[in-house]
Amino acid sequence: MSHGNKNIAVICAPQPDRNTGMFTVDLSAFSYMQKNYPDCNVSYYVFSDKDERQYSAQE
Repeated sequence: MSHGNKNIAVICAPQPDRNTGMFTVDLSAFSYMQKNYPDCNVSYYVFSDKDERQYSAQE
């Protein structure tokens, strides 16, 4: 099913500590969006100070 060229914003959990439980939820959202909305432009956002993040962009 094609969803067209839509924009989708995903708000991820802030990571003040290495909270692997919430990080796993964010990874699940990423996987779900890739599988179910491959033709959409999906952006991921975290509302926190970049200095507070415990995971790098590569992780």
